[in-house]
This record gives sequence, structure tokens and C-alpha cells, in this order.
Amino acid sequence: SYVGLFALVDEYRNNGNYDGALHCINEAKKMEPKDYNVYLTEAYVYEKKKDYKKEIECANMAKTLLDNKEKSRYDKFFHQDGFVAKYIFKEKNSGYVRTYSRLADANYKLKNYNAAVDYYSYIIENGVYKYTDAYFYRGICLYHLGKKQEALQDFKKHQEIINNYLILHLYNNIWDMENFV
Repeated sequence: SYVGLFALVDEYRNNGNYDGALHCINEAKKMEPKDYNVYLTEAYVYEKKKDYKKEIECANMAKTLLDNKEKSRYDKFFHQDGFVAKYIFKEKNSGYVRTYSRLADANYKLKNYNAAVDYYSYIIENGVYKYTDAYFYRGICLYHLGKKQEALQDFKKHQEIINNYLILHLYNNIWDMENFV
């Protein structure tokens, strides 16, 4: 089945069988050539293969399909407006943030820092939750671009988010222990 192909892709990719994963992706493309998730999943495989140019190519195709508002059979199956889409991303479709994440990371790895900054900024601006990695990696890119003050602000924001998370996590664990006793 169509959704089953995605499960096989994950299994193959996680086991290092990238040819098997790409074969399944090609089968999925035959079934749903306009589903951005197929290309986004392909981008993840190319990330694992460390072929960042191909990762960018696939992510750009996913972005084009999203821009054209093509329907996703994969999203329909996994309830696009479910928990993740509603509570983590400002948009109903989390595909944009996931696609921009692929574009940001690949451009970062290729040292295309200006492009990576733009993509990380999109993630920061469009994610409801504070995506600490986006701040951290955007900070590294800004540093390489000679924008050290802006980089420092991103590193501080990254640290602030982590500290707040740790405090909240610690508080919740203490509260749970007090109620458990």
C-alpha cells in the first residue's frame, strides 16, 4: 500500500539500505507524483547518504508542491490537522516547516550560510514551539557570515529555551514525586 511504502522507506533508511529506500520512494512517486511527502521523504534519504545537493533538490520539489497546494495522500492518512499540525506548527500543514528544515540543514552542511539563515529564520518564525536547533544553527551560520552580535543573540536564545525546559521538566518531576508519595 501507499502508506506501507513509507514504513519500508523508514526501515531501509534506518538500516542503511538507501537503494531499497529510494526504490520504495520511486514506487510511491508512481502512485502519487504530486504528494510533497514523497519528495520530503526522499530528501531525508539523501541527507543520510550525505548527498546534500540532492537533498536540496528534493526538498525544493516538496516546497513547490506545497506552494501549489497539492493534496497529500500521506497527510490525509495521518490526519494533517491532528495534534502535531495544530499544536506545534502555526500552519495547518507542518510540511513547510519540515521542508524548510531539510533546506536549512542541507545548506548549512554545504556552507551556504545565507540560504541556511533564511530557512532557519522561517522555522523560527513559523513554529509555535521554540525549535532550539534552529536558533543554534542559525547562530553558527551568522557567526560564519561575520554577524557575531546576531549569532550571540541566537546562542543566548538557544540557551534560554534549554534552561526554561530544564526548569519546567525538573519542576514537573518534583511535583510528580510529591503527589506520588
